[in-house]
Amino acid sequence: MGRTKKFSRDEVLKAAMPVFWNKGFADTSMYDLEVATKVKKSGLYSEFKDKDDLFTESLKFYFQNVPTVKILTAEPLGLKNIENLFRFIVETTGTECKGCFGINSLREVDILPKRANQVLDKAFSGLKKLFTLNLRAHGSKLPINMAADFIFTHFLGFCIETNLTKPEPALIKEVNSIVKILQRL
Repeated sequence: MGRTKKFSRDEVLKAAMPVFWNKGFADTSMYDLEVATKVKKSGLYSEFKDKDDLFTESLKFYFQNVPTVKILTAEPLGLKNIENLFRFIVETTGTECKGCFGINSLREVDILPKRANQVLDKAFSGLKKLFTLNLRAHGSKLPINMAADFIFTHFLGFCIETNLTKPEPALIKEVNSIVKILQRL
């Protein structure tokens, strides 16, 4: 009879996620993950096939728990939801993990596990669909898909920019500029 598992899968994912988020996939070692999760390598391997699997499951866990969908589906739909998403990113810039774990992971897209890239593709296509719904509710003057692509691209850049040491007032000023542009779309 095997040993009883003394850890929660979700707790391991919660602890592993910031390590991958801050160090990246390539620079995170199994030792780093053991230290962060307080689970021995053998325990991690009993729950996850390998580092690739743990990374992919951490990404899934992130996308299932980040409030992006909740923010972008708040009623009434419209530009306020998109503005609130940008403001949420500003609010989290003072934390240990800045920006967006998924977007930060894109810097290693060529070496990520195939399943991780599939998770990213699904999450980002879902994000574009939510932008589209909010733009449609707003009554965008531009073709909806073009406007959604514009917002998505700007969102990517904004999340990357929050990794810099830019002060919060400067980020808020940027969000206010983004909102003014959105109102013209």
